[in-house]
Amino acid sequence: MMASGCTTKQPEKKAAPTAKAPPKEAPAATPEKAPEKKPPEPVKAAEPVKAPEPVKAPVAEKPTEPAPAEAEPEKPQTAYALAVAKLNNTIETQQTRVAAADAGWLDSQKLAESLMLRAKLTGKLADYGKAEEALGAAFAKAPKGSGPLLPRARLNFSVHRLDRIEADLKTAEGAAIILPKTRHAIADIRADVAFQQGRYAEALKHFETARPGRDTTFRQAVYAWKTGDTAGADAKIAEIIKALPPKGQVTAFYHLQRGLIDLSRGDYGAAQAHYQSANAAFDGWWLVDEHLAEVLTNQDKLDEARAIYARVVAETGDPELMNAYSELLQGAAAVTMRTTALQEIERRLIRFPESAYGHALEFFLEHMDPRRTLPLAEANHKLRPGAEAKVLLARARLRAGDKSGAEKMVDAALATPIRTPDLHATAYEVFKAVDRADEATEQRKAALAMNPHALD
Repeated sequence: MMASGCTTKQPEKKAAPTAKAPPKEAPAATPEKAPEKKPPEPVKAAEPVKAPEPVKAPVAEKPTEPAPAEAEPEKPQTAYALAVAKLNNTIETQQTRVAAADAGWLDSQKLAESLMLRAKLTGKLADYGKAEEALGAAFAKAPKGSGPLLPRARLNFSVHRLDRIEADLKTAEGAAIILPKTRHAIADIRADVAFQQGRYAEALKHFETARPGRDTTFRQAVYAWKTGDTAGADAKIAEIIKALPPKGQVTAFYHLQRGLIDLSRGDYGAAQAHYQSANAAFDGWWLVDEHLAEVLTNQDKLDEARAIYARVVAETGDPELMNAYSELLQGAAAVTMRTTALQEIERRLIRFPESAYGHALEFFLEHMDPRRTLPLAEANHKLRPGAEAKVLLARARLRAGDKSGAEKMVDAALATPIRTPDLHATAYEVFKAVDRADEATEQRKAALAMNPHALD
């Protein structure tokens, strides 16, 4: 702010110097006596008149600097940003420890586990690659038959390498001494793999008999959800939340799951409310934000959705989110975003192909040639032949013109206990294509009963 009443001091003016008068001429000689004639002295020229010194313009005083505006208070960091920063510090410390000459294999295991936590938190697959390297270093130092077996099994589950998990579980349970905690962990991982591979009875048996606790309750909730009992699933997760503190990532995760259940039922308002509860518990988490953008899109609140997608795409580089964002863009911007999404999918298919299969298939089914999509769907189904993979393969086969193959997958999926709107909607399309009209009608009704928007 400029200081008021500030005047500029004027310097005093100097008077101009006057010119010197020329010297008087010598007086004339008197007639009484002629003086001795001498040559006349030359007349001195008058000194030139000096020009007056120019009056210097007054120099303005330097104006007073405006007082700096009060800085806006920094926005407090989000809970998500603080959690990432904390993990970053932990990882840096662990990396220093691993580099020490006396570091053991357990140091590398701890580093790998922290990197896996960060990968799950941020959604960035690169940390899984770094975790894999740390686990490799741990196994190189560990005695034969030991090492971070369960962490490696968990990593492989996270990136959907289901076929690599059982070997580590068998080695772990073959140890001379095995703690009850380890034995329970092995059984949990086996049941999770069984569920993904479509061995539902085996998975359910474990879920029903496993030691009581939050993780077991959540597994039971997921089973109920995927077999059509969305109300039962929601009730179980609500019970979990009651036992948790109001703040934290874990609490946010379970609020998010309730929102996903409501989304699968087509109840967008209820889903949004749960996402907002998740954000209140752990604000700034991109995973919550992207699901909020999805439900806003479904509610035709496109400007709000675009703003969120722009932010989470920039933060994560996730190709699924890029594809969703592209649907809200127009012209060249939409094409560019889809192209970027495809490039990232291709990179992930090279680095972590098993993890990328399912995520890439949705994009490929929408945008790619069926000849490229079908092999991907077949590979995904071979890896984890559960109902979800059967539905994706049925869609890929139908799009490629293989109606009989699609019909086979739908029949197999319907023979499982899984019941989802996506399964019924796909069965409707396939049965309609193979002239099973009555069954198509029943599947259409089932899909719409579960989610009024299932066929949108």
